[in-house]
Amino acid sequence: MSYELPLAVRGLAKSVAMPPAGDGWTHRVAAGVQALREELLAHVRDTEGPGGAYAKVLRDAPRLAPGVQALVEDHRAILAALDASPSAEPTDVDRVREWARDIVEDVSSHRQRGANLLYEAYCTDLGEPG
Repeated sequence: MSYELPLAVRGLAKSVAMPPAGDGWTHRVAAGVQALREELLAHVRDTEGPGGAYAKVLRDAPRLAPGVQALVEDHRAILAALDASPSAEPTDVDRVREWARDIVEDVSSHRQRGANLLYEAYCTDLGEPG
């Protein structure tokens, strides 16, 4: 699995928090968006791909299929939001920062839901069959 995703999220958050000084800010934000997109795609390959984390969860805990589907839908929604990123122009700083805040929250929530799903799949004792 990609452990760079949290770094890319922090990188985007840091880039939009910088003072919007001309083209430098625009380029940093665009680079942050691109890095996050690349890391999210790597995460999707690791989780959704053949033999990925989701396939293993579905094999070991098929009852969690709705949770897996929700995580797959998260991937699509976050990638669509990244593809629709607003232009990082110094005149649109507030809009870009709000958009980035939403992306950071979405990715963070997704990661937490994924961790919860893995916990449910492998650390929850369902008891003895009766």
